[in-house]
Amino acid sequence: MIELDDRYFERFSDTAVVELVPYDPALEVLAQRYMARLRDTVGPVPEIEHRGATALHMVGKGEIDLYVRVNESEFAEAFAALEAVLGPSGSLQPHRARFNDACDGIEVEVMLVEKDHPEERAGRRFFHYLQTHPEAVAAYAEVKRRYAPVSRREYYRQKHRFVCSILERAREEGRLGDPSRP
Repeated sequence: MIELDDRYFERFSDTAVVELVPYDPALEVLAQRYMARLRDTVGPVPEIEHRGATALHMVGKGEIDLYVRVNESEFAEAFAALEAVLGPSGSLQPHRARFNDACDGIEVEVMLVEKDHPEERAGRRFFHYLQTHPEAVAAYAEVKRRYAPVSRREYYRQKHRFVCSILERAREEGRLGDPSRP
């Protein structure tokens, strides 16, 4: 995981809170429908993965997080295709771009990522670890519930700390090899 110092978290409000909602199974259907739309946009090659709270069936912000995973050489072409359909990127880094959209009134975040970038590999490793460790999902939900009413800044700071702790646990368990394995 990329190390973040406190300056990173200063971009988030220290007074606004995060609104959490329970898991809604209807979002799975919506995610599948939206993924089909993405497939029409980026073609058959890139991997598309549903991650985040809705994919883990846990409390969250009620949005859908989708990851379009490409090789470094495919990034520019996929970016242009997504931008043509979704409009300007809300955030762009050399290895990652975020597009915000909505589907049936639900926020959808589409993340275009270089699949071999260390940040993406860590994020995927975290997600796959949670998929096979229900106790970690419960602990993550507790972190979210505890810090959502404090502030957006503290919410994201504590989520980051939790992610780092899970990645360390995965490293200790020897699960850092193949990212397709939890």
